[in-house]
Parts: sequence; structure tokens; C-alpha cells
Amino acid sequence: MHHHELKVVICRAVSFYIRLAVNRRFLTHMNLIGAIIIGLIVGAIAKFLTPGKDPGGCIITILLGLAGSFVGTYIGQALGLYRVGEPAGFIGSVIGAVLLLLLYRMIFARKG
Repeated sequence: MHHHELKVVICRAVSFYIRLAVNRRFLTHMNLIGAIIIGLIVGAIAKFLTPGKDPGGCIITILLGLAGSFVGTYIGQALGLYRVGEPAGFIGSVIGAVLLLLLYRMIFARKG
């Protein structure tokens, strides 16, 4: 999978989640703006904690933070830290984003 293809997959997944959340009325416009801001912060912290060559600019950083929240939620639920339906906290989101960055590096280090 190429770098561009990975971006497309992430964008489609986030887009699907947002449409699902809006359709189910879980997400209002203010929640969406808040999620974008938190995603940017989480993604930036994850990039800071894992120095090296990472993908993209601001949009990819936001998507990384949002995806990190999903990963953190599922890992936290698997470990019994969060109940079903309870989202990851800030630290869990950062850990999820760091794991995604490490996974990205593992995948693309083999090809490079």
C-alpha cells in the first residue's frame, strides 16, 4: 500500500464515522469542531513523541489524532479500562496515535 493509498483509506474511514455519528445524532456541529481540534492536538503530541519522518501536514495530523482515539478506545476496552460505548481519554488517544505512527513506520520501512 502506497502512502497516498493509506491517506485515502484513513480519510474514508473517518468520513464514514462522521456520517454515521451525524445520522445517529451523536455528533453536533460543535462536537465535530471540538473533535477536530482535539484530533489536531492529539496528532501533534503523537508526532512529537515519536520523532522521525511521518506523513502529512495539518489534515493528516487531525486524522491521526481521530484515528488514535478509535485505537485507544478499542485497546482500552480490551484491557478493561473503558466500558463499551465509553470513548478513550486524552492519554489513551495519544497512545493510540503513537501506535498508529509506529505501525505506519513498520509498514513503510520495509518498502523504503
